[in-house]
Amino acid sequence: MRKYFFLLLCFSIFLNSAYAKNFKSKNGYTFKIPKGYEVLERDFKELYGEAEDKISLDKNLSKELLEYSDQYITYVFNRRDLSPDKSAINITTAPDDFDTTPDTLKADCNEITTLINELYTHIEVQTYLCEQVNFDRFTDGLRIMYDSYFVNYIAIQYSFDLGKNTINVTGSCLEQNCKKLDKIINDIINNLYW
Repeated sequence: MRKYFFLLLCFSIFLNSAYAKNFKSKNGYTFKIPKGYEVLERDFKELYGEAEDKISLDKNLSKELLEYSDQYITYVFNRRDLSPDKSAINITTAPDDFDTTPDTLKADCNEITTLINELYTHIEVQTYLCEQVNFDRFTDGLRIMYDSYFVNYIAIQYSFDLGKNTINVTGSCLEQNCKKLDKIINDIINNLYW
């Protein structure tokens, strides 16, 4: 009986590791894809060019942010989601050193809220939470929850340093799904390597 239990345990470990897929971004980072999710990576500027006339964003600020960001944006989405365009997780990077400390937290939160309100031209964004966070491998990160671009959705955004790069991981959710989304985002962040 013990022998069968040991074989079953080894087999389940093998299956879990055999089905764990990693994604390597053209920006340089790698992460473990959450179970049931798919990944799509696009050239950020090309994508913006295709959507520029269809979205309600400040054009000048959008172009500034594109110039600041690395070339690619990564989308992580659940293939069974009814509206993956609204609930996809996106990952962007920039060659910068972003440090949130207890001393700069309030200023960082105010700056991000102001930036988002300037960027979104169709809604007034309310911030629900802004706090400093530490992950298993990262410190001095920022977690902010605010009104998403999509009406009735809440955005959860994490910003943190990885080497000499700032990483932003953002997802949108209906309020009742935000705890689940937050856990998935944390799993991605804790399995992200440069």
